[in-house]
Amino acid sequence: DTAHNILEYLERMYYILRCGGLLISLGPLLYHYSDMDGEVSVELCWDDVVRAISSIGFEIVSEETQIPCRYIANPLSMMDHIYKCAFIIARKPDKNNCN
Repeated sequence: DTAHNILEYLERMYYILRCGGLLISLGPLLYHYSDMDGEVSVELCWDDVVRAISSIGFEIVSEETQIPCRYIANPLSMMDHIYKCAFIIARKPDKNNCN
């Protein structure tokens, strides 16, 4: 949710990971800049995020959606925020197929 452009983040992660390295992500698709005037915000649905991860060159190892995750939860309070999060593990190809 800190990215103006999630595609740039994914491309940068691919670039900095060594061959065989893992991208592991768990979280909701919150686009922090979506409602801010004058801010660019590239907002993809989860299916498009997964396609982008594959298109960049990652191999999808595992993917799961609708994982309930508490956010700012206090067991003594009546207030509780629960996001339905997405989880993905993607691998940058090994040395033989790595760019």
